[in-house]
Amino acid sequence: MIPKSQLKNFTALAKKKFRNEAGVFVVEGRKLVEEALRAKAKVKHVIATEAFFNAWDTPMKESVKVVAGAKDMDRI
Repeated sequence: MIPKSQLKNFTALAKKKFRNEAGVFVVEGRKLVEEALRAKAKVKHVIATEAFFNAWDTPMKESVKVVAGAKDMDRI
């Protein structure tokens, strides 16, 4: 489960205003995330369920992984 403060930050990124203020952009979907990781983009977080991470063999730093429950994923 994602802490409430972090969940609030992630949901705020749905709005362009907050993405611009934070200087970030959102990449959604397995293929685009894999491309970003391969391109050595500065990835701050990869948000997914535990089951998804377990089934996914793409190498990434543990520090970027954010494990979310199904309810959290619905909110983001």
